[in-house]
This record gives sequence, C-alpha cells and structure tokens, in this order.
Amino acid sequence: MTLWDLETRLWTDRDAWDGLHPEAVMVFPGDGGLMDADAIRAALAEAPRWREADLTERREIRQGDIRILAYRAVARREGEAPYRANCSSVWIEDARGRRILHHQQSF
Repeated sequence: MTLWDLETRLWTDRDAWDGLHPEAVMVFPGDGGLMDADAIRAALAEAPRWREADLTERREIRQGDIRILAYRAVARREGEAPYRANCSSVWIEDARGRRILHHQQSF
C-alpha cells in the first residue's frame, strides 16, 4: 500500500488511524483548533467517516524517514455538501512502521 493510499484511508476508514503516532498533532480551521493524539482518537470515535475523498494536486517531499504530503481534498458524506480543504500531513517511518505525526487542514 502506498503512502497516498494510507492518506486517503485516513479520510474514509477509522481503522486507518491505528498507526497514529503517540505525539501526533492535528490542526483544523475555525473551531477545530489544535488536537493532540488523545483528542484525535476521541474525535474519531464520534465523527462519521467520509464516504469518499479525492486527493488532488498531490505533492510529496522525502527527507530521510520523514514524508510530507500536501494536497487538495474534496470529501463527501451522504446528505452533506462536499468538504474542501488544502491539507498537509507529516509521516514518519520507524521500527513500528509508517505513522502519521502531523495533519493540517485549511480553507
């Protein structure tokens, strides 16, 4: 599975977050604010997953064990308008595998 496959699954599959780094942080626009790993897990338990997510204008930077992904996302849920955001994620690969360390969304 490619890193882009994993990134897409983060939008649509709650189980994809099992690889969350224990020091992870997420940054969301508006009231979403800053979330640490515990807050991320709690939010995921409550939030409905997206039915599909299209990640376009993809960019990837590789530096040693670190990967930075940047892209535009359009995600869809039943009965809701599409959600659009500019996103970036930082992944690290270590002895435990590939894990997400940081994710940010902006409008």
